[in-house]
Amino acid sequence: MLLECLFGKARAGVLTSREQKPTEITAKSWIVFSQGQILRGKNTTEVRSIASITKLMTVMVYLDAYKSLNLKIDQNRVQRALVSSDNRAAKELCESYPGGYGDCIFMMNFKAKEMGLNHTNFFDATGLSVFNYSNTEDLVKIVDTASTYPEIVEASRIKKHNTNPTISKYDYTISKTGYINVAGGCVVAKVKDKIVVILGSKNVRTRFVELEQLLRA
Repeated sequence: MLLECLFGKARAGVLTSREQKPTEITAKSWIVFSQGQILRGKNTTEVRSIASITKLMTVMVYLDAYKSLNLKIDQNRVQRALVSSDNRAAKELCESYPGGYGDCIFMMNFKAKEMGLNHTNFFDATGLSVFNYSNTEDLVKIVDTASTYPEIVEASRIKKHNTNPTISKYDYTISKTGYINVAGGCVVAKVKDKIVVILGSKNVRTRFVELEQLLRA
């Protein structure tokens, strides 16, 4: 009996894998948003480079134009730009925009202003430039708007060649990753009514650990 009590006490002091203390969020800024409210966050208004998260806006303005003009959408390029974050595909989408590449970038910024994104700027279609920037609160609006485009939702759920290794674990509506040295590890996601935005994570791997932690929170 005494041994059982002592053993029970010893076990009580050990955390199981499910009970382990959450790892520290290394991201410079992040947000968890649901049903019109910020649930948790850090430096949510801090403006940072967003790397390939840019491609969500690239694809949205491309789809807006092609749908309004009843043109055939190149879904293959859309998927390559979003799923494997193919820079060439994103650039080609913008180059095929009615009026050309410059008009595409102009419309990306125009749409941002229409959406009330006062801390967001787009310089190119790929996100390779440090002058593509935003903050987590603006990106919540971008993710939420992107989730209304069936083509983007379809691409976000493709598992093959997806840059998000957690794609099979959650029922993503939107999933997009980004990384350049200045930006650090970035990822945005929408699962059901929860949106998570992570900017400036320590590296390309920690962003996914942090994403899962915040999705489960």
